[in-house]
Amino acid sequence: GKRQDMPHPHCAVFSPDGKLIAVCDKGTDHVHMYSIDYGTRTLKEVTRWKVTAGYMPRYAAFHPEKPFFYHNNEGNALVSAYSYDTSGNFTMTGEYDAAPDGAEEKTEQQGLCIHPSGRFLYDAVKGPEAITVFEIDQENGSLKKIQSLCRDYDWLRTIQVSPCGRFLAAAYKDSGKAVIYKIGDDGCLSETGFEYDCIRAAGIVFM
Repeated sequence: GKRQDMPHPHCAVFSPDGKLIAVCDKGTDHVHMYSIDYGTRTLKEVTRWKVTAGYMPRYAAFHPEKPFFYHNNEGNALVSAYSYDTSGNFTMTGEYDAAPDGAEEKTEQQGLCIHPSGRFLYDAVKGPEAITVFEIDQENGSLKKIQSLCRDYDWLRTIQVSPCGRFLAAAYKDSGKAVIYKIGDDGCLSETGFEYDCIRAAGIVFM
């Protein structure tokens, strides 16, 4: 397709120990892992792998404590899960559907983030405009869908969990809204009533 006629790196994410940098290239269907060569101030590729053609890997997240790694895809509603070792060898452990049950719209995934506790993963699904919540199995990294929160705004573009783990912020790009949700002890989202006007926001950072 027209979005895969050249390389298109879409995110770069550090592992918790700072030794790896994951880069998702949605243009070539590859995930690359780099380390930093501080002597030459360059990136050194540790490993890379090609996902199924047309997946278009987009956003990535490392578990904060366990050797688990996840990425979502622009070409579908699947979240891909991996385990990895200290040598940088990654093994896929599963794929999980983030679309809300019964969703019929064309879906593509946007933001992806993990709760600071490592217990929950949050995925933004454009189409149904849903934030899907997964519980992370702390033994093997598998995912269990526990909520899909849909809202009648256009283009859910990005999500981010606050460092304290109590709130999730979501930006709906075409509706020009940023919405704050409360995160319960069970990881599920609920309304806070706080939302703000913003101009086509595409990223969120907590300072």
